[in-house]
Amino acid sequence: MKNNILKGTIALIIVSLIISFGYILSIKYGMKITKSKKDFKYHFVLIGEEKDNPLWREIRRGAEEAALEYNIGLEYLDPDVNNIKEQQELLDMAFKSKVDGVIMNGYKDAKIKETIRTAYDEGIPTILLNDEVNLSNRICYIGTNNYKAGMIAVDELKKQRRDFIKVGIITRESQYVGEDLKLSGIMKGIKDNPTMKLSAIRTFSGSKIQLYNEIVSMIRENSEINAIIGGDIYDTSIIGKVLVDLNRVGEISVVGYDYLDETLRYIKKGVVSSAISRNPYEIGYKSIEILNKYKNEEFIDDVFYVDVDVINQENIDEYYGEEENE
Repeated sequence: MKNNILKGTIALIIVSLIISFGYILSIKYGMKITKSKKDFKYHFVLIGEEKDNPLWREIRRGAEEAALEYNIGLEYLDPDVNNIKEQQELLDMAFKSKVDGVIMNGYKDAKIKETIRTAYDEGIPTILLNDEVNLSNRICYIGTNNYKAGMIAVDELKKQRRDFIKVGIITRESQYVGEDLKLSGIMKGIKDNPTMKLSAIRTFSGSKIQLYNEIVSMIRENSEINAIIGGDIYDTSIIGKVLVDLNRVGEISVVGYDYLDETLRYIKKGVVSSAISRNPYEIGYKSIEILNKYKNEEFIDDVFYVDVDVINQENIDEYYGEEENE
């Protein structure tokens, strides 16, 4: 009798802790995880990278439109800044709420991988976006072929310049396998090109101000550089700003990945040569479509690559006009 009471008390404490945990996180992230089988076919959670990230706004838009089409209850959670601790908290929150599926960025972090494995064993599938993490328990990767995207950047530089190209690379200390693959593609493209060489590579972690200073330092310490490849959505516009401030516009070609409004303006003005953009709307839409198929026990591929668009002087009006009118 006493043992039964003790077990019951322990179970009550555990349930209370889980509920409290979810409540605290829902307050912190401005969301509340709920589950209503009456209203929706399934209940999925999409975990964003960070607030106010333009790439993730489009991923969310695509996912929400697909959710409406397939009668999926979708909740979107995102931390203020992108870091592993907060991603883990959101992942725990979703799994402990017993949702029907989770969609999130892929990370190299061992704890996140283990959480995904455990959830899979308990019947909660995960789709990973943008990052090709080698994890057997994720049901699908949706995003670009990052290695190929690295090669495309090199090809784009070759189109922009006819002289011998001396490349500087800006890359961040990455928690993503995809960034590593993209850098490998860039390095292979440079190595295989007889009219190109790597002059400098700077890897950093820090604020946008630190990034700005790192770019300035790389250019001043390597005066031969006539081309720069930026690693992510923020790098390209900051590289453009550095070239304007150093009065090096037209001397150094710039190819980057994804884009902000400022990046498009720099392409329009000839400060930045090109931006290689994945299709975030399609990534978001396909994530819901594929997870829904999986839950319906339909066949799915474990990798779905989206195409990339190259934005340059030839087609900038298609993108610049859209952004200006939003």
